[in-house]
This record gives sequence, structure tokens and C-alpha cells, in this order.
Amino acid sequence: MKQIFNLFSLSIILFLLIFYSCKSNENNNEIKKDPTVLPLVLTNKLLDVTKSSAICGGLILDSIDYQVTARGVCWSETSNPTIDNNKTIDGSGSGNYISKITGLTENREYYVRSYAVNKLGISYGEEIRFVTASIEDIDGNGYHTVKVGDQEWIIENLKTKKYNDGTFITKFNNPSVWANSTNPGYGWFANDSVKYGEAYGALYNWYAVNTGKLAPKGWHVATNNDWLKLIDYVNNNRGNSVTLSKALASKNYWKISGNSGSIGCNLDINNSSGFSALGGGYISVIYQSYEDLNIAGYWWTPTDFNGGAYAAHVQLVGASTIVNTYFDSFDMFKPKMSGMSVRCIKDSL
Repeated sequence: MKQIFNLFSLSIILFLLIFYSCKSNENNNEIKKDPTVLPLVLTNKLLDVTKSSAICGGLILDSIDYQVTARGVCWSETSNPTIDNNKTIDGSGSGNYISKITGLTENREYYVRSYAVNKLGISYGEEIRFVTASIEDIDGNGYHTVKVGDQEWIIENLKTKKYNDGTFITKFNNPSVWANSTNPGYGWFANDSVKYGEAYGALYNWYAVNTGKLAPKGWHVATNNDWLKLIDYVNNNRGNSVTLSKALASKNYWKISGNSGSIGCNLDINNSSGFSALGGGYISVIYQSYEDLNIAGYWWTPTDFNGGAYAAHVQLVGASTIVNTYFDSFDMFKPKMSGMSVRCIKDSL
């Protein structure tokens, strides 16, 4: 009996040792999970890049125990900028904030990331690379350019709300207004400039194009001949993009397609020309609706035809390998009241 008692006592002792050992490990794990750490900060999307400035900012998600005492963005011409380079100071605390970067040099590469400071130190968000604009329109919007053959094109769709003489263009807020007006006008896809304006640019009717005052000084809305010259050059210099449409189209803002050689098939090899055409859609005055975002891109030219009922335009379709040039055809007619994108080219010397 005494032997059984001793064995029982030994079992109790072993159980207690194991139990408190586990509790000790649990306590150690709790210490390792202590949330008193540096704040977690994300870098916001870059907006409104001009020749000398840009809008950025950050979002501070986490600073559990120690309040964020300073926040902003930092930037430099080399990767991984810190607050020892250039920085903004944009208040304190968690949440979203906006930063205005100034003092930049035109047509130059920069790197920017957000930062947040608390009692424990500094943390940084992810890095964004950007290039400042090389030209601006009358509205202060910045644009980048590319030389394709002996032409120089703006690689973003136009987004000005003013003519180049400083007067405002009439804004149309819904497709029914577009369909019932022959006055020059502009608008945004889905009437949402915040969501769509930065990436896709504005949409204009042909009457605005026909004023001859949309493009920045020294530039003009691309004509039929400008487009044909571009197409001819790129068709003979496709590079690794394989097809003409892919060589002209950007690597994003297109719906994925399974059609071999189409824009939407293997987006990574698009844009060998640097032209960066987007699937910006259009405003249909026939259906009175917003159509084809990320499916097709449409660009006006200044030329009209068929007694002035329709106007010439260019179209790229994400599921296609070709570029459609509707300069004198009814195949894909668009009434002049339709809202479409505009690309500008530099005037010949």
C-alpha cells in the first residue's frame, strides 16, 4: 500500500510540474505577442503629379499602445527614402492623411513612402516610384510624353476642364444631357471624376474637339493622319508585344481576354511603343449609358464625314489584335454627341 501511495504522490508532483511549465510557456508567449510595437502605415496612391508637385499620403492602421506623434511622407531621387531626405509633416494620430509634395523638378524620377513616428521609433510604408510631368495643361494637370518614331505624343488621355484660352468647358452630368446637346462639353465616366478621372482622363463630345482649343499650347488633338502615321510605325516596330494593338495598349486598365495576341491576353508584354492606350470606355448617346470601361478605348479626331452627321475616331478593343480606324466608315459610327477620350500630339516644328 505504501508503494502505491508513493507512486500516486509522484504522479501528482509530475502533473504539477508539467502544468506550471505549460503556464510558464503561455506567459512567455503572451510576452512575445505584446502589442506595443511600431505603428503600421500604408502609402496612399499617388495623385495629381505635375511638373513640380504631387499628392500622396498614408493610412496608419495600428498603433495600439503608443500614440503616433508625427506622420507624413518622405521622398528622394533614390530608392528607400527616409525622413533624413525630404519629408512632409502632416499631423499626428492614426487614420488616413493627405500629403502635398512640392519643390520637385520636371520630368524626373522620384521615390516616395509614408512614415509614422511613435515613442518606439519610426516605421515606413511601401515605396512608390513616380516621374514628374513634362508638360501641363491650362488647368494645371500634368502629363508625360513619349516619342514614337518622329512623333511626340502625350501618353495620358486629356483631362482639362478648360480650353487653352482659360475659359471653362460646359460639364455634362449624365448621358441624357450628352444626347440632347450639340454644344461643346465634357464629363467623366459614370460622372465620377474621383474614381475615374485620374486614370482614364475626361470624356469629350466632338464639338469640344472641333473648337481647336482643347490641347495645351504647342500641341493639338491627333488627326487622322497623325494616327495613321503612328499605326504604321508601331506596326513595323512591335517589339515583344507581338501584335499592333498590344504594342499600343497599356499593361493595365484592360479586361483579361483569352484570345491569343489580343490586348487582354498576357498584359505583361503590352506597350512596347510606350503609347499606353487605356480601355477608357465611352458615353453612348444611343443607349444613354456609360459603356465599355476596360473593354475598349475610343479617341476622337477633328474630322467629320457624311455631311457632318458623324465624326472620325479610333478604337482599340481588349479582346482584339487590331486597331480600328473609323475615319470614313459606318461600321462603328459614333454620333458627335458621344463622349470619348482625346489624345494630343506635339505640333510639327
